[in-house]
Amino acid sequence: MQMIPILVKNRITTTAAAAKPELSLGHKLNLTENSIGGNIKMSRSSYVRVKAVNNCLSGSGLCGRLTSLQGKKMIALLPLVAVIAAIFVYFYYMKWRDQWVRSRPFPEEWLAYLTEALAVYSCLSLQEQHRLRQLILVFLARKRFYGCAGLVVTDQMRVIIAAEACLLLLNHGWAVYPKLSSVLIYPSAFRVTREELQPDGVVKSSEHHVLGESWGSGRVILSWDDVESGATDFTDGHNVVLHEFAHQLDAESGTTNGAPRLRHNTYKSWSKVFMENFEDLRERSRRHQTTVMDTYGATNPAEFFAVATETFFEEPHQLYETRPELYNELCQYYQLDPRHWHPKGASQNTHTPYK
Repeated sequence: MQMIPILVKNRITTTAAAAKPELSLGHKLNLTENSIGGNIKMSRSSYVRVKAVNNCLSGSGLCGRLTSLQGKKMIALLPLVAVIAAIFVYFYYMKWRDQWVRSRPFPEEWLAYLTEALAVYSCLSLQEQHRLRQLILVFLARKRFYGCAGLVVTDQMRVIIAAEACLLLLNHGWAVYPKLSSVLIYPSAFRVTREELQPDGVVKSSEHHVLGESWGSGRVILSWDDVESGATDFTDGHNVVLHEFAHQLDAESGTTNGAPRLRHNTYKSWSKVFMENFEDLRERSRRHQTTVMDTYGATNPAEFFAVATETFFEEPHQLYETRPELYNELCQYYQLDPRHWHPKGASQNTHTPYK
């Protein structure tokens, strides 16, 4: 009978204790699972966790400061995220744009220029012709042409130059000279003044007559007379467009040194074969011996690659017979074999050096 008032008292005490908001931290931390008749179950660690959650929810304490710091970091990253997104959108747009350009019909007038003025076009397979036309469309959509020394640029000039430049890309994917922005055309060979270091250490200015130049600033300069003759005769090993655009491919590796960006060749094999053939051409040039390749290729490794490209496309049988290892490296690089385009026994003429 005495247990009833004790239980009632405990409940009353419990109720009063639970209702007191002024309990000190010490009282709260002393609460255990077995205290207060089991109506409130909280240990020291549980209370600390609850207190931490309350602080986080109220935006105060360590959690609040961490949240604020994370927010500032996220805001600081927004410009970087925006730049990455813009780059992604740009490249996606350019890819979509190129696909749309390639799907457009090729103008009949342009096709007539290819069949009448580009001798090698009729020698290509139907698949190669179709792909070349697609590449031409992209080239002309992206590159600007400027006439120099009073020359008025025509569609025929644009199409022929684009066609010969894109021959190098027939099996190279769809990237059409991404670093190139403009093509400048002179009526004929033009003069340039250069400063050259002489063997005695003196710098001397001299004038040169050149047929073409390739610049790392996104420009190619061409003589139309020589472009036209190179397109008409695709068997003499002399083609200014092939030469200058080979320099553009060479420059895609970051420097123009005769070692373009390789996708199918190994750099070890490329370096060995090209250096051996370069040194051999230099020696033959020094001795004034007859060579299949223009001896202008002995100037430096960059010119050797450009001249080798001309010979590869225009005199493939002769190059294969005299320098088979070099020919095979170029086959791997360009992913094609031009011997299929030429009847065996093509002519060989004297070449004019150019840059």
